[in-house]
Amino acid sequence: MNRNNITESEIEQATIEWFKELRYSVLFGPDISPGRGEVISPLQERASYSDVILENRLHSALIKINPDIPGEAIEDAYRKLTRAIHESPLLAANNHRFHKMLTEGIDVEYQDETGRIIGDKVWLVDFDNPDNNSKLSAHPHIHPSQFTH
Repeated sequence: MNRNNITESEIEQATIEWFKELRYSVLFGPDISPGRGEVISPLQERASYSDVILENRLHSALIKINPDIPGEAIEDAYRKLTRAIHESPLLAANNHRFHKMLTEGIDVEYQDETGRIIGDKVWLVDFDNPDNNSKLSAHPHIHPSQFTH
């Protein structure tokens, strides 16, 4: 590779390799994106290109990372998170809210089996057990069959 003529494809390929070394799942972006016309991929994970959250992955991750939190509190945290990233027309304000949730957790309340109200946190990242985190890198141009090894 000539350092003076590095192509976008070479940068993307190197980035994919770094993500793989970090044990990310690496997917071809169009495979998880909305179908084109009548063709719908069985791997499709979003209905529209404007969907920035892969809903099923997020729900699964929240449950895995927070196994002691009841389902209704997980749903409450999910709603708070998805509302927060679109709350302001200012991207910086939305990013700040998301960063706070990412680093400080999302406050939730739920009733325990005795009816007592419990205040708790739903975490988006498992900092203690990193293997519990879902790591995905989706690439728009390079199909996994083209990855170098």
